[in-house]
Amino acid sequence: MDTKKYEVFEKTVELSSLTKAAEELGLTQSGVSHIIAALEEECDRVTAAKAADELLNIMGIDTSFVIAPEGDKVNLSARSMGDTNVQVILEKLGGGGNAAAAGGQVSGKSVDEVAQELKEAIDQYFEK
Repeated sequence: MDTKKYEVFEKTVELSSLTKAAEELGLTQSGVSHIIAALEEECDRVTAAKAADELLNIMGIDTSFVIAPEGDKVNLSARSMGDTNVQVILEKLGGGGNAAAAGGQVSGKSVDEVAQELKEAIDQYFEK
């Protein structure tokens, strides 16, 4: 059993910071975020939305994205308390919502494929 992901989760909770956990564990912040999001092999849309909400409680986090597989679909949930318009980002993946809360579901693609598309959509958003 791979316990690394649980160690990452525990350290993040202990420090209340993805950034600090990443620094202590020798990982990137996005790597820590991805590990936490991948803890559940199966996650319904409600759980994904709750996770996105909870990530905003971590000091220094003002935007969160959660990617969670559910059967043959991949759920996306995003939240923002800052200047990032998560609706614009998730629209690139077929999702919708509003500036502060958005979601979507992708069929026919793996979690890794959706994660890559999400990263590209985030990069495009911040290049504007």
